[in-house]
Amino acid sequence: MNIVLAVATILGGIAAIWYFWDKIVEFLRGQRVSEMPTPASAPAPAPVEKWVDSNYPRDSGLQTTLEAAGYKIVWCLDTKLALRVDLEGWEVVVESDAQGVVSKFRLKDRPADQTLIKKRVSR
Repeated sequence: MNIVLAVATILGGIAAIWYFWDKIVEFLRGQRVSEMPTPASAPAPAPVEKWVDSNYPRDSGLQTTLEAAGYKIVWCLDTKLALRVDLEGWEVVVESDAQGVVSKFRLKDRPADQTLIKKRVSR
């Protein structure tokens, strides 16, 4: 019985080394696991909803920036958002703020809330 237990223990140790081999090699090379580069396929963080008033794009300078880049921006009722984005070529405005937080801009309204969208203007 002791021999069976010893063999199982050795096989378990070999399996653990084989399973973690890539991490062991990186450790021996001096690169810590936390320093390893993240895969390029990591999904981008979902934008947070920033609730603003209707003048926010103008007051913040966002409207000027996007217009200078060749975009037209408008507020779109959420009930029409899928139509505008999927069929008419509009994009939801997504921008990073000074702290690096990625946001999309929302407006409380009736009968439905609105989302800021943009479309490249042909010149």
